[in-house]
Amino acid sequence: MVSLIETLIGKGFQLAIYDKHVSLARLFGANKEYIEREIPHISQLMRTRIDEVLESSEVIIVGNKAEEFREIEGRLRGDQRVIDLVRLFDKTSDGSYQGICW
Repeated sequence: MVSLIETLIGKGFQLAIYDKHVSLARLFGANKEYIEREIPHISQLMRTRIDEVLESSEVIIVGNKAEEFREIEGRLRGDQRVIDLVRLFDKTSDGSYQGICW
């Protein structure tokens, strides 16, 4: 996911990132040092709530199968698109949903 994030940043996209498993406040030791040294710009893009990402995004990229991501489907605006990298939803691609890498 870091490579994808770096690529999107390099292409000029504005990102907001949410992952409940990555909390900067809970990081310590080597993990915290790595983020602070190698990817501090990514840590600045982290959001603490999924709502913050949904409210500000045109495209939502799902990169893990956390159960809370299943709840976003009914909360999307008509202009938002989902790119699903992990086959979170058991459906085929349509205009607002695209599954890739599975």
